[in-house]
Amino acid sequence: MYMQKGPLNSTCYTKPCSYLVFVLTFVRWHRFLQKSQWWNNEQIKEYQNNKLNELIQHAYCNVPYYRNLLTINNIRPSDIVDTSDLQKIPWLTRQTIQHNISALKATNFPSIAFQRTVTGGTTGTPLEFYVEYARWLGIHFAFNKLYMEQGGYRWSDKTVSFTGCTKKSIYHPFYRTQELSSFHMSEENLHDHYQKIVSFKPSIITSYPSALILFTNYLIRTKKQLPIPIKAVFLHGETLMDHQRTQLENYYDCPVFDQYGHREQCIFATTCLHSDQYHVFPEYGIIELLDEKGNQVTREGSQGEIVATSLHNRVFPFIRYKTGDIAIITHRNCSCGRSYPLLQKIIGRAQEFLVDKNNVRIPLTGLFHIIAETTPHVRDCQLYQDTEGKLVVFIVKDNNFTDIDEKSILQGFSKKFYEKFSIQLQYVDSIDRTTQGKHRYVIQKLQIKDDL
Repeated sequence: MYMQKGPLNSTCYTKPCSYLVFVLTFVRWHRFLQKSQWWNNEQIKEYQNNKLNELIQHAYCNVPYYRNLLTINNIRPSDIVDTSDLQKIPWLTRQTIQHNISALKATNFPSIAFQRTVTGGTTGTPLEFYVEYARWLGIHFAFNKLYMEQGGYRWSDKTVSFTGCTKKSIYHPFYRTQELSSFHMSEENLHDHYQKIVSFKPSIITSYPSALILFTNYLIRTKKQLPIPIKAVFLHGETLMDHQRTQLENYYDCPVFDQYGHREQCIFATTCLHSDQYHVFPEYGIIELLDEKGNQVTREGSQGEIVATSLHNRVFPFIRYKTGDIAIITHRNCSCGRSYPLLQKIIGRAQEFLVDKNNVRIPLTGLFHIIAETTPHVRDCQLYQDTEGKLVVFIVKDNNFTDIDEKSILQGFSKKFYEKFSIQLQYVDSIDRTTQGKHRYVIQKLQIKDDL
């Protein structure tokens, strides 16, 4: 349909029809995914190649930026036959998007089809772009529902969700979901959240990792219990730290799943019941892992930057988008039986690294575990760096925090870094969230190279 040069019919984008578009899209995709999750490698390859051919042809015919890009680089749509040919196309960066927003919009869609959206700002600067009105949400919900079903979720389950909603709490009867705001996490608000949960009696939790850790620590601190056992925990929106997973698994005594993805709709990857490795859904997008020189990362256990191509954002195509996220590749198979590509670990963004006195990048992995191990009296924390080898740790302490806790934290960092950093602790009343209620683990002011 989107191959045509003329404008598409705008009827399906009118507001009275938007909910119908969402529902029909969701149902169609969910049914499709229930079958495609069991495809073998050949079926996956055929699907991705066909969708990629359609995408490139569409982008060349209808998106001014890509027509110009391919023309300048002497690339014809017919030159992109399979996913390995993507390397012929230059990367798409955040800066490129910011400077070419109008040129990246498909010309064969009516203006009402474009829904403006922005990223959550975990990188510090939100990115503006467009998605297809109503349809994008139906597709994403279908993937998310399948992922949760793989973890044991059923439509009849009640769910409590800690997200970045602006209101303190919102109830969604159709989804049987009580949404609680990650912006409202003071002691008083945590108590109110607890009362909502006691009354609602959910068996499923979905949350940003940081928000659920804050709530869990509140339960531990106040010796409160949830009304019924939790069946599963589904996390998203932030990099999940190893110590967070361990704490949540131990406290709730249930499987903890993590979902990695972007608002840009280029990649959707999740853990499963059988493995903590990330299963990359091939129907959602195509991913590449590139090293610092732009070469494909193929060796088991090697890391590189995730470069992703969305297969279903037709109004504003993302082709070879540099995500800034670093991951570790694995070629092992998961015992769940799905043939999805796997990532061993999501390390985080390039800006989620610290730089020591010798200009060596240090990943955040394991750093917050230092505080969790040394003291139970820290409610929230954040790292800040604007100078190589110097680190400021912002801490929200509870009433039981003493000089002994401070000494333990400093000793923990010293033991971890071996004098590679000078550490300064600063005590604050709260840690600000991003515009979508997410927690930024590090405020990195240094210009760290993200061109892996």
